[in-house]
Amino acid sequence: MGEVLKLLEHCPEAVRANIRRLWIEPGEYIFRQGDRVKELYFLLSGQAENYVVTPSGVDYRVGITGEDEMYGDFEIFHGYPVTYNVRAITRCEVLKTDLATLTEWLNTDREFSHFFYMQLTSKIYNTNLRAITYITYPLRYCVEFFLWNRIKAGQRYIEKNDIVRGIGSQIRSVNRILRTLIDEGVVECDGGIVK
Repeated sequence: MGEVLKLLEHCPEAVRANIRRLWIEPGEYIFRQGDRVKELYFLLSGQAENYVVTPSGVDYRVGITGEDEMYGDFEIFHGYPVTYNVRAITRCEVLKTDLATLTEWLNTDREFSHFFYMQLTSKIYNTNLRAITYITYPLRYCVEFFLWNRIKAGQRYIEKNDIVRGIGSQIRSVNRILRTLIDEGVVECDGGIVK
């Protein structure tokens, strides 16, 4: 059982009554880039892909998320538009709540408030780290950083297109970097799969 479900069991009844549990099917969107946020979502089970479509039409994968991830957390307090798409990869169970209910839950439940702010600060830190990496470092380092993070997460085989989407680059540029890494014996590549 995830942390959000544990917290939900102990939240005030008035809050719990206003939180909806629903299912999002694979391929369906929780949010689309540009949507105005009216609800916050917590992912209870399943996996979702977060990605941005750049002005040039390139898909840039922000990440794949799982249990206890929050969506709309930055935007809900000010009604900002969502800066990324969130699409279900697998069948996802989510909790959905509006701003008034979220505010009441934060104000009346210290454990939930701590969980929420820890999740939020972690997300801000990781977003900042990615931004610094992709803005200040050469493309080769970005490719290596992406591969290292995937390997660290237990992924042994990585598709070239995932690298392109993961760093928001072009296939030609990634191919050039991969050729160099292959020549140096750092990685192997077979049919678009990096090992």
